[in-house]
Amino acid sequence: MAGKEMTVTRATAADAGCYCEGWWGQYAAAHMIMRASEFGYGDQDPQAVEVAGRKLDEMDGGPGISLDEAEYLSEKAGEAGDWLNDNVAPDGYRFGWIDGEFFLWSEADWEEAGDC
Repeated sequence: MAGKEMTVTRATAADAGCYCEGWWGQYAAAHMIMRASEFGYGDQDPQAVEVAGRKLDEMDGGPGISLDEAEYLSEKAGEAGDWLNDNVAPDGYRFGWIDGEFFLWSEADWEEAGDC
């Protein structure tokens, strides 16, 4: 992204919690990408944010996205999670999925949940 400075908001330990609840279902990846954009991911991957926005528009009767775009969103959600961990998560914390929900938790919480 030559010529454009990326603005990234770092999380703190006080930001730990659930960022995407399980009830989002088929919209979870799109919602998670939009939550990542709140921290600056939109500057990193504006196309993923645009497709995520169209997926969420389905909830209001929008035309939706293609199957290829749905697969693309799934891949981008993984990349957005990696980006959040590399650029946003505070030391000793990480973002991740467990039981269909997306959290920022401490390493101790992840270990307790059996994810590490």
